[in-house]
Amino acid sequence: MPEWVHQFIVRVRDLFHEGVLRSDWNGHGARALQIEAVELAMRVLGALLHERPRPFPTWIVPTFRGGLQLEWKVDEIELEIDVDPNGTIEVLFSDRGEQKEWDGSFSERIDDVHHVLDRIAAAR
Repeated sequence: MPEWVHQFIVRVRDLFHEGVLRSDWNGHGARALQIEAVELAMRVLGALLHERPRPFPTWIVPTFRGGLQLEWKVDEIELEIDVDPNGTIEVLFSDRGEQKEWDGSFSERIDDVHHVLDRIAAAR
């Protein structure tokens, strides 16, 4: 089993222990983490980490809508991939050093995401 799969399983298990499987886990009406989002997030990570040595997300956090957000941060670079249980995957990128930002759907920005992850891998 690739190391990133093990890391993902451990992080999701930790989220389960934090109570995100119940509605209102944050005290502000958040939807319970949905298994569809977990499965989709694992497929996204597989597409990004399977063939090249790239860093695992710095954080994996639940979203208000029952999804997962995958976050990478190094120096001035931040990349967020928001995986919604309805199947929508959105990306947000910022580089404060170069004063660049972009966002969009994962499918439209996949080449950009690969490029950013290569930059993050080189910076680590």
